[in-house]
Amino acid sequence: MLVALLSFGFIVILGLNIYTQHGESIYLDNLQRLPIKKVEKMARKGDFKVVVFDSIWKPDIKSGVVLEQNPIPGSKIKEGRTVYLTISSSTPPKVELPLFRDAAYMYQSYKRILDVRGINSVVKEEIIDTKQAKGTILYMYHDGKKIEENVLKEGYLIEKGDAVELVITKQIIAQRTVPELVCLKLSTAKFLLETSQLNFDAFEDPSVIDLEEAYIYKQNPDPGTNLISGDYVKVYLTLERPMACGNDELMEDNDPEPTEDNF
Repeated sequence: MLVALLSFGFIVILGLNIYTQHGESIYLDNLQRLPIKKVEKMARKGDFKVVVFDSIWKPDIKSGVVLEQNPIPGSKIKEGRTVYLTISSSTPPKVELPLFRDAAYMYQSYKRILDVRGINSVVKEEIIDTKQAKGTILYMYHDGKKIEENVLKEGYLIEKGDAVELVITKQIIAQRTVPELVCLKLSTAKFLLETSQLNFDAFEDPSVIDLEEAYIYKQNPDPGTNLISGDYVKVYLTLERPMACGNDELMEDNDPEPTEDNF
């Protein structure tokens, strides 16, 4: 009887052991960096399931490659367990181009914003502009299309990893001689300064109503001073022509109307 009981107990223990070993945990392989098709074959042989949970675009990885897995490599899993995968996508996401004003229209600042958003940028052209700081963005191109600030305000999406070509300003450093401006109207002085590639700051007295018709009674720096292209000349304006300038006016202001007596 004792032998029978011992035999029965042994059989029960053996049966329980076989039952518990059925579906015993297995160690999960590292599936990362493998193509999804190969992983699916491994899953069928290993009696576990795989489900693509998410996809992420990576510019340096071809599509359909496993990037992440859950559970992680080396985990113990039971038969039939589902393993969730994140794979590389074939389609890059869309990102919105920032406004030029977000970078104060400066190329280097704008480039940093583009880099963060995964957008490449190159300088397509530099245009001489003495009125704006060097590196000021004028406009840009994407796939041959010209894009200005008003287009960006409406929202402009491009694929992450794409490139834009920017047109920015440059300045030629050259010495310029300050012209004689005292006694001239501002409208005439502006023309002379633009010709010399110089800028100006105007300071008018309370009598001035029309800047263009106001007279310059003082300037800084003095005539004959050498400046760099794009520098500023300060001009001081008053309503009446300064007495120190005498009565000589421009020919178009002083010449009498033509009459028969003039011929």
